[in-house]
Amino acid sequence: MKTTDKPVNKWTYKDFTWVLSLFGTAVGAGVLFLPIKAGSGGFWPLVILALIATPMIWLAHKGLARFVLSAKNPNSDITDTVEEHFGKTGANIITFAYLFRNLPNRSDLRCGYH
Repeated sequence: MKTTDKPVNKWTYKDFTWVLSLFGTAVGAGVLFLPIKAGSGGFWPLVILALIATPMIWLAHKGLARFVLSAKNPNSDITDTVEEHFGKTGANIITFAYLFRNLPNRSDLRCGYH
């Protein structure tokens, strides 16, 4: 790896969108419904489920981050990486599958059903 004396950009638009998407993931994971679940099911079942869910969420995000970082171009995002590994047709199929998998989740969160 070559080192250069160029200054590193500290904050870019891509960094901002990643922060927003990670925050959206956390909110979508149930942060808004946490008090409701604690009130209806009790505190200890919520703690047990949190202990079970935390490694699963961490491993899934770690795997996704490793996949994105596996691209040959260090400036690639997830769509570029999927296209690099699976080709244009595979990338389109995976993108539409991801869209239709997440579409019902977004609708129920907007309507308040959970």
